[in-house]
Amino acid sequence: IVIVSMLFIAGFVGSFTICSSNLRHFLDKQLASHAQDTATSLGLSLSPAVQNNDQAVMEAMIDAVFDRGYYQQIELTAVGGDTLVERNNPVRIDNVPGWFVRHMAIETPEAEALVMAGWRQAAIVQVRSHPGHAYRELWQNTVDLFRMFALMAVTVIFLGLVAIHTLESQFAHMHIDLGIR
Repeated sequence: IVIVSMLFIAGFVGSFTICSSNLRHFLDKQLASHAQDTATSLGLSLSPAVQNNDQAVMEAMIDAVFDRGYYQQIELTAVGGDTLVERNNPVRIDNVPGWFVRHMAIETPEAEALVMAGWRQAAIVQVRSHPGHAYRELWQNTVDLFRMFALMAVTVIFLGLVAIHTLESQFAHMHIDLGIR
């Protein structure tokens, strides 16, 4: 039973390492893609507002995207370096232990796109995805994997104990039938 338990622990550690590494890599790519898609879309959408210097429309468009909560930061900067609109959402990750977040670092890449005014570059929009959802997904995957392995381990150990007990009973009966004491 000790050997079976050690095999399950080794299997869990190996599976956890592979699964969490693959999922973390996938989530990193998703966050980068998410940020780039948003930056590109905002870059195109903001062009008329930037060209007309319509601050209210620029803010409304960025707020409409930012308020969904999937972004850590969205910043619109004029070519001269002046910040036109900036929104920040502090990184606070709910329902995931701090030790897990520290151990399973997820990159939050920044993406950017040009905002054109006619044929000239007027601004740059920079987008950084919020890692909170990715951490929750990775944590839930870890918890599910642990539960599955724990259930399998308990089942295998129980069946092993039943098998050992059955074999001991049959072996004891064989001794009695053969007259061995």
